[in-house]
Parts: sequence; structure tokens; C-alpha cells
Amino acid sequence: MATKNTSPLLKTIVGVVAIVAVIWLIFQVISGLYSLLWYIGPILLIATFIMNKSVIFNYVKWIGKLFKTSPVAGAGAGILSFFGFPFVSAFLFGKAFLLKKLNVDSSGQSKKNEEFTEFEEVESETIENLDLEELEEFEEFEELETLEKPEADLDQLRDSNDYESFFEDNK
Repeated sequence: MATKNTSPLLKTIVGVVAIVAVIWLIFQVISGLYSLLWYIGPILLIATFIMNKSVIFNYVKWIGKLFKTSPVAGAGAGILSFFGFPFVSAFLFGKAFLLKKLNVDSSGQSKKNEEFTEFEEVESETIENLDLEELEEFEEFEELETLEKPEADLDQLRDSNDYESFFEDNK
């Protein structure tokens, strides 16, 4: 079998065409998503307002604070929010939906009522409340000698070690 030699020019052209095709495909997906969200955006914004209106107010406050601290960044965020309205409305709807699912208000505090578990307080005895006899038993227990570990016989361990036999020449 003879192998075909493809020219580097052909490989370059195929690579450029593939990259352009992938970029075109990504652009088509994003523009289709943008046009779909453009029609659904107002509905999502109304649903967000119904679910948790503080999400929308906090977003507007964030843009206002950004505008006060850095007018250029605030103006940029405002312009991007205007042109990216479909994505912003989808983001705000997702945030409100998750906050509702997690049962959390927009400040991060849990809304559910905390119920305390019933418990019984157990009185503990201190050394002062122990009888003298119990204290003497405790001191005797502390004075008991601890068991010592027997020392291993190193010569016996060396003789039983088969590791060295792996490196000996078999004669």
C-alpha cells in the first residue's frame, strides 16, 4: 500500500475551515438562544418579580453602587444589562427560583422556623462531689503500671527475613 502525502497547505485550509465552522455554529446557537430569550425575557422578569422582587431590586442597587464607585464600570454594566436583557432576565429568574427552592431570602438568611430539639440536662459529677473512697480508687487506678511492649529480638527478625533471598544468586 502506498501512503498518500497530503500537502501542508491542504491541512492548513482544512483546519481553518473547521475552526470557522465551529465558530459559526457557536454563533448560531448563541443567537438562537438570544432570540428565544428575547421573547421569553419579559415573562421571566415578571415571574422573578412575583417570586422574589428583592432579587431585581438588589441587582439594580448593585448596578447603582457600581456606577457610584466607578462610573465607567457602572455605565458598562448598565449597557451590557440593556443589550443582554434576555440573559440578565434568565439569570435573575434562575436566582429567584433557587432562592425559593432553598427557602432562603435574598440576604442569605433561612426563612424556615427553627425548632429546638427537646433535651434533658444531665448533671455531671466533679471531683469535689465524689466520695473520698471513690477518689482513692481513682488514684490507685492511675498508679497502676502501664504494660510495656516486649522488645523484638532483632537477630531472630533478620534470620526470618526472606527479603534478602530475592537478591542472592541462585546457584
